[in-house]
Amino acid sequence: MKKIIELLEKIIALSHGKNLKEKRWLTPEELEIEYSLKEDTMSKYRMKKKVPFSKIGTKLIRYDRLKIDQWLENHEVIGCDVRS
Repeated sequence: MKKIIELLEKIIALSHGKNLKEKRWLTPEELEIEYSLKEDTMSKYRMKKKVPFSKIGTKLIRYDRLKIDQWLENHEVIGCDVRS
């Protein structure tokens, strides 16, 4: 329940700012909201250098929307055979 409340608070805070769809550089929180990519997972991917990101100073992390879109396209699974 606590996680849901935190996520709702983030959504409300973001809704008062610039429209997320218009932003090129996303925070980890915004990335989670926009793409449903969990912060914990993305943190692990950053440590393993599996995902594109920018780091300013020692703590400020930003994701370039264009690079994330490209990264997702490059990891698309094609040719799944679904049988009934």
